[in-house]
Amino acid sequence: MTPRVLPLDSSVRTAIPMDLKPILDAILQDYPLPWDGPHGVAHWARVLENGLRLTEETGAQVQVVSLFAVLHDSQRVNEVSDPQHGPRAAEFASTIRGSLFDLPDHEFGLLHRACQGHTHERTHPDITIQTCWDADRLDLGRVGVSPHPSRLCTDVARRTDILKWADGRASFHVVPPFVKDEWDIDLERKSEIAMAFSESLADRIRHVLGHRPGIAEKQMFGGIGFSLHGNLLVGIWKTALIVRVGPDAYQLALQQPHVREFDITGRAMTGWVLVAAEGVEDDSKLQDWIERATDFVVKLPQK
Repeated sequence: MTPRVLPLDSSVRTAIPMDLKPILDAILQDYPLPWDGPHGVAHWARVLENGLRLTEETGAQVQVVSLFAVLHDSQRVNEVSDPQHGPRAAEFASTIRGSLFDLPDHEFGLLHRACQGHTHERTHPDITIQTCWDADRLDLGRVGVSPHPSRLCTDVARRTDILKWADGRASFHVVPPFVKDEWDIDLERKSEIAMAFSESLADRIRHVLGHRPGIAEKQMFGGIGFSLHGNLLVGIWKTALIVRVGPDAYQLALQQPHVREFDITGRAMTGWVLVAAEGVEDDSKLQDWIERATDFVVKLPQK
């Protein structure tokens, strides 16, 4: 197969050395988070572009860097705190080695190590692992954090032109064209489908919240969330109401009709419950759940 040439800018052209689509298909079959989320497909694609650009000058193992890009966040179960997602990604790579990709033992060891330590480790002696970690850190702009040169491993990643290029793409949430053209992933369409939550419930929540100070809306969980002074209060997942009741009121909330654990990521989040549509049919019931959430969230530090 002739490698595709990826235009990164007017002067740099880098070939992607392998077909990553079968790996992406396997990942996304069970990926629990929004595909267009901060740790999702567009992030992986930009990390790939970052890594390929860095590799031109660092001489890193390009197949390792490419695989790291799509694997490193592939096993996350939430968008916030998930300290074991790196080790899980490393183990997932082990399970698909030999079937969806193959690497010699040394190169696979680098991939495993890069996935395992990318969140918590500062740097590593190996240039390929350094390149992987810099490719990821250069995309911090997607969450409003500009990468600082002191937190990068390689000289090329610290250069002003590279920082400006990568941070600009991250900050504007650029989706590289190959995501749709070659990976066959239409994130715009996927977002439309994911946002097929209950608009009528959203309108009812807005009515209850009225013009309370500090209320903001944000797309999340494949639906929409309402926060109070920066802390999530309630949200919508499909037709159900997500309610943040806090750990002290958690067990009592679970005893209410039409209520279950908030476990859409595969792991229950203590202090959060999911109320089925039947549990908020009446406006009085909806208001009651919003007040339960408010009782907890109003005590949290404002963000």
